[in-house]
Parts: sequence; C-alpha cells; structure tokens
Amino acid sequence: MKEKIERFNQDEQLRDMAYKRSLNRWANERDKQDMYEKGKEEGIEEGIKQGIIEKSKEKTKQLFNKYYPKEDDSILENLNNEQYDKIFEMILDNRGINEIKKFLK
Repeated sequence: MKEKIERFNQDEQLRDMAYKRSLNRWANERDKQDMYEKGKEEGIEEGIKQGIIEKSKEKTKQLFNKYYPKEDDSILENLNNEQYDKIFEMILDNRGINEIKKFLK
C-alpha cells in the first residue's frame, strides 16, 4: 500500500488528474447546491405571490357579498391581483354592479 501511495505522489500527471477530478466533483456539487437554493427562493417568491392573490380575492369576495348579496360572486374567479384591487376600490367607491361587470368583460 505504501508503494502505491509513493508511486502516486511521484507521478505528477496522475496527481494533477486526481486534483482536477476532485475539483470537478466539488464544482458539480456546488452547482447542484446553487440550483437548489435558486429553485427554493423562486418557490418561496411564487408562494408569496399566490398568497397575496388569495388574500386579495378573499377580501374582495367578502366585500362584494356584503354590498351585492344577491349577485353571484363567481364572476370574481380567476382574476389577477390588479383586477381584485380595482374591483375592491370600485366597491368602496359605491360603483354599481353593472359597472363592475363591465370592467370584468
């Protein structure tokens, strides 16, 4: 075993190859970790955006049902955050249901 280690230490090309292989492994692991971290951050950001939209939707529906109890709130499905904010403002400004429906079309 000592003999193999000694031969390895004397063979510069072999040591360089082993060193490069070690560096490549380390770089590969680092890249994997970086990709994981980036994906995790993107997932958190996406979750926060979804949470904001859901909260905005919930509050807008609540206000809509209070001001227009006889209207079907299904018109408030599948909107983006800006649309929910605009409808929320329209309700607070006492705009009519027809104006809100017109905005949604």
